Amino acid sequence: MLAPADPLPASANPATPPGGTVWYHVGKGESSPDPAFEWYVHAHGLPARLAFRIELTVDDHASYSVGSARADDTGALTAHGALARFADQFCVGDPAPPQPVSGNHVVVVSVKSDGSGAGAAGRGGPLTDPTRALPCGGNGDNVFEYWLATADPIQIGAGAAAAH
Repeated sequence: MLAPADPLPASANPATPPGGTVWYHVGKGESSPDPAFEWYVHAHGLPARLAFRIELTVDDHASYSVGSARADDTGALTAHGALARFADQFCVGDPAPPQPVSGNHVVVVSVKSDGSGAGAAGRGGPLTDPTRALPCGGNGDNVFEYWLATADPIQIGAGAAAAH
């Protein structure tokens, strides 16, 4: 379950707070014997036609921008992705080092407004810094506000078995 961020952005409508759902699966990747983290996010109650990022915070210290979607005319969005490793998929100012999906992890899924501009990020190129070549396609307003986050962190690995 995705719960409204606390505090909600000032532009949120308190009469119809945002909400949503996260589904995930940890399994073998298509081209790798290593585990993959597949995720789906459906959110509603967001500002219509704005771009949003899906962000994963892993083990309470590394945040990864893994999805980007634009809310439709009703303020709903659906996004999906599959990761062979936890790593940024969209432009960020300070990328976190990638890490494997295998092992024990605690994952929080967030939806935040995407204030990036269009095109590739930064000044460098893929030869000097591959993360600088990640795509940007946001609202271009430099506003990155959290709208939703998982109510309970997702536990994967051995911690998941202990949590059930």
